[in-house]
Amino acid sequence: MKSICIKTNNSNLLDYLYNEFKLIDEDNICFSLNEFKNFKNIIIHYNGDDLPSFIRKVSSILSYLVIDEFEEDLLKNIIFKNYFYFDNKEKEQILMALQGISATENSQSEELLIKLGGLFQSKVTNWIEVDFSEWYKNTPKLDTFNLIKRAIFNRRTITFSYFAREGNYSKRTVEPIKLIFKNKDWYLYGFCLLRNDFRFFKLTRIKDLIISSDTFVREVGNIPEIETTIKNENMIPAKLKFSPQAAFRVYDEFTDNVSKDNQGNLYVNIDLPDNETLFSYILSFGDNVEIIEPDYLRQSIKEKIERMLEKYI
Repeated sequence: MKSICIKTNNSNLLDYLYNEFKLIDEDNICFSLNEFKNFKNIIIHYNGDDLPSFIRKVSSILSYLVIDEFEEDLLKNIIFKNYFYFDNKEKEQILMALQGISATENSQSEELLIKLGGLFQSKVTNWIEVDFSEWYKNTPKLDTFNLIKRAIFNRRTITFSYFAREGNYSKRTVEPIKLIFKNKDWYLYGFCLLRNDFRFFKLTRIKDLIISSDTFVREVGNIPEIETTIKNENMIPAKLKFSPQAAFRVYDEFTDNVSKDNQGNLYVNIDLPDNETLFSYILSFGDNVEIIEPDYLRQSIKEKIERMLEKYI
């Protein structure tokens, strides 16, 4: 048996540890709170065979205890006792970087930003804002983002329902590694236990997300380098013609890859995924777009429009 005793007179710390240890899903772990004349303690006992895993779990909880409970005192020590020296420019850069983090965080990060601004005796410049809501969606994307972020920091597996672009539904258990923003959407990158491989998951397709009490240990050396693009399979090169009325959206989505004729029509060469996403995207432009090539894609969209028309005749 391996036992660890943590002594303190701080009831808040004991409550924090007690609540965190309760989340450990392990039959071979038990713990108790004790109170003596001069101090209180919490003792954790382990009877299992995987001692390194037990030590990692306890170490992770203690690490976050230090961050959550002693954040302000640590910052004061770092800044005022000259463990590091920051000139005014460096302080400004630190505050701006933290505000970038705060834009995707909750009120706790805003509090940290205000504390640092006070310690630096600097005004916090409000230079960035990120809004997760969209005009036509009411899904709680920010809640999903924050739950995944919490699971990544605490190295906890997550379970959720996932809807693939082919329309398939599946229940996934994932070891979350990173949150990635790509092409106007957020993605989770993690190790999927169902597929036994690393996968990308679009946040808007994740439903019923739950943080598990199970922790995971995936060494950095076992994580492959994340590619700079999220690849789509079977891409089709296509040439599209847009009417002038669609110019605002064309320049939003295709930036400099746009040519223009004398009538104001816009032309774009682009690779599109060979699946239903392609048709949904083209049709989202209504009658302001025409497929110039390839011919078989023109025919496919024509047949789809004819089938749509039959529903209204």
